[in-house]
Amino acid sequence: MNFRLTTIVIAGIVAVGGAVAIIPQPRGLREPLVRRVVSIGLHALPTSLREKDWRGQGRGGNEKTMPLDPPDQSASNRSGNDSQAEQLLAQAIAMLERCPAFAAKTRQSVYLYGKHLVGSGDYLEYRQDGIHRFRIELKMQIGEELRSLQLVCDGRYLWRSESYQGRGGAERVDLARIARAVEGQTQPLSPDQLLWRTRLGGLSKLLRNLRDHFCFTAVVPTALADQTPVFRLEGSWRPDRLASLIHSEGVRVQIGKRTGDLPEHIPDRVALFLGRDDLFPFRIEYRRRCASLLPGEEEERITVAMDLFEVSFHPAVNPSRFTFTPGNLEHSDQTDRFLERLGVVNSR
Repeated sequence: MNFRLTTIVIAGIVAVGGAVAIIPQPRGLREPLVRRVVSIGLHALPTSLREKDWRGQGRGGNEKTMPLDPPDQSASNRSGNDSQAEQLLAQAIAMLERCPAFAAKTRQSVYLYGKHLVGSGDYLEYRQDGIHRFRIELKMQIGEELRSLQLVCDGRYLWRSESYQGRGGAERVDLARIARAVEGQTQPLSPDQLLWRTRLGGLSKLLRNLRDHFCFTAVVPTALADQTPVFRLEGSWRPDRLASLIHSEGVRVQIGKRTGDLPEHIPDRVALFLGRDDLFPFRIEYRRRCASLLPGEEEERITVAMDLFEVSFHPAVNPSRFTFTPGNLEHSDQTDRFLERLGVVNSR
C-alpha cells in the first residue's frame, strides 16, 4: 500500500489542497500549497441568505435557522437537471463565502489498494473585515504510527505542516507578498490573479475545484444516514480535465475509453450531498466502477469519502486558533512558487 498516496488523498479531501488535489496523486506530482485554478463566476446569493442572521447548528446540533430560497424550478425545467445542479452548487459556494464563521468535525474514509484507512479531525473557518482565516487538523492511523496534517491561515500567512514517524515539515506562503505582487502588475490581470484570495483553501475552494473538474448533471432529494435531508448532486469528469490528469499521471489511455482502464485511485465520478435547508456540504464521495465477483459484471464502490458533522454556524472564535508556529519543524517559504503558478512577476 502506498501510504504517501493515501495521505495525499486525505489532504486533498480536507479541501485545502489545490485544483488537482481532489484527485490523489503520487507525491512527486504534488506541488506545495498551490495548484492551477480556473475562474468561473458565482451565481447570485439567494436573498434569504443575505438578509438572515447566521446562527444555529446542523447535523448533530440544534435546529437550523437559515432558510434558503428553493432552486429555480422553471430554469431546471427549461434546461434539465444540469441547470439545477449548477445553480445549487453555485449557491453553496456563495453561501460558504458569505458565512462569517462555522466549525465542524470531519471524518475521511479511504478504500484503496485493498486497504481501509480512516482519518478524523476538526475544521474551523472565520471571515471578518475581509480577512479569511481557517484551521484544518486531520489525524490518520497508519499501522502503529499516527500521521497528522495541519493547514492554518491567519490572513497574513498560509501554513501547511505534516508529521509522521517522528519527522515532519512545514511550508509557508506569504499572502502580503502575493497581494503586493498582484497589485503591482502592469498588464491586465487574469481571472486566476483577480480571484487568488478565494483559492487559498477552505470548503468553498473544494467546491470550486469540484465544479472545475466535474460536470454535475443530476439532482436527487435524499437523506443521509442520520436522516439529514440533502440534495445529492452527481458529477462526471469534464473531458479536458480528465485528459489533463491522464497526461500528468503518465497513463497511456485513449481519451473516450472507459475510466476503468485508469489507475485505481482515479474515480469515475463524484457525489456531493448538500443540506436542503442551508446547502452545506455534509458529505462528498468519490466513486469508482470495479470488477464484480460475478464474471463479466461491474459494481460501483466508494474509494474516498469525507463527512462533516456537528456543524456549528457562528461559533465563538478565539483568534489564537489561527496562529501557527513551526517550532522545531523544518520549514520553507513557497511564496515564489505560488507567484510562479499565478503567472505573476516575482517582486519583494
